[in-house]
Amino acid sequence: MPTGTVDLVAGAEIGSSVRILNGRFPVMVSVPGTTIPRLVDLGRIGSLGGVPASGEIRITLPIPNWPRGTVLFMQTSRTNGSGTDFANSGTMLVR
Repeated sequence: MPTGTVDLVAGAEIGSSVRILNGRFPVMVSVPGTTIPRLVDLGRIGSLGGVPASGEIRITLPIPNWPRGTVLFMQTSRTNGSGTDFANSGTMLVR
């Protein structure tokens, strides 16, 4: 059962497809054709869908009952006609 939520806002070009990458460890993996490397291990990947006319996707993620001190690293990627690229990563600490 969730014990809280985190709001995520991902901005990208209208019509782009956006995914979220979640992992427990930071990494730095160069991916050909991207300007920012992949910065999280691939624990889970989820589709956030297509970017609407606002240029942003907003979602609320439920947070499970994880122990205090649990760290989760998150990063989004966007894919459009120009290819795929990553955003900078963010860190969430359960307190």
